[in-house]
Parts: sequence; structure tokens; C-alpha cells
Amino acid sequence: MAISIPPPSSQEAVNVNDWLHGFIEVAKACLIFAGGYFTHILTSRRDRSGGIATRRRDFLVFMQGWRADIIKWHHGTGGFQREHSSYTDGVTSFCSFAESIRRDFVGVDRAKFGVLVSDITGFKGHLMNTADHEKILKAFDDIISYVDAA
Repeated sequence: MAISIPPPSSQEAVNVNDWLHGFIEVAKACLIFAGGYFTHILTSRRDRSGGIATRRRDFLVFMQGWRADIIKWHHGTGGFQREHSSYTDGVTSFCSFAESIRRDFVGVDRAKFGVLVSDITGFKGHLMNTADHEKILKAFDDIISYVDAA
């Protein structure tokens, strides 16, 4: 005696189709979410690396401009001299720019950057017309080359 399986009723076929349609909709939503998330990750990485380059470029531009101000000779009462204010007026902006890129360095590189920053902020403006002027310029050159090479 053979067992015959009755064909599925139209109601059962509709239930399977509804389930399959729901599964496909959930799969599409997951793919859309995964695509959006993947795009977000890639965009974040691009923005982060672009931000580091932009901050470093801005820092180097500021440093080159500040260095140019420091080496200028100005006409004073005793002849030509360097203005100590060209150094002291730039320290605050320097600290701001340095802080903006400090976190771009990690570990030993951040410690080295901190030492170079403290070298520059440790000078006194009245040393502009002494032999220490060359030390100030060397500190500038050191931090410029360090950031440029990073």
C-alpha cells in the first residue's frame, strides 16, 4: 500500500512564501546596514589620515613663518637688532599648534615631540640678540625637521 502525500494547501504555500519573503527582506536590510557600516569605517580612516596630514602641514607653515619673523633684523635705537617680541608673541600660538598635533604621535615619538616643544618654550625673548639666538634657531629647525619627517 503506497502512502500518498496530499499536495500542500494554498494556505501552506502562502505561509512558506511569506516566510521566504520576510527572510529575503531581513537579508537585504542586513546587507544595506553592513555596506553603510563598511563605508563609514573607510571614510573614518581616510578622514583621520587626512586630518593628521592637514594638522602637520598647518603646524609646519606656522613654524616656518614664525622662524622667518625671528631671524629678521629691525631698525632700533642702537642700530639693527632682533625684536624679542617676535619670539614671545609666537609662543602662545606655538603651544596651541603643538597641542593640536601632539596626539598624532605615539609612545616614544610623543615623548620626543614633547622634549622638542619644551626646548622651544624654554627660551627667553631677551636672548634674541645674543649668541643664544642660534640655539633658538636650532630648536626651531629640529622640531620642523622632526614633524616633517614623521
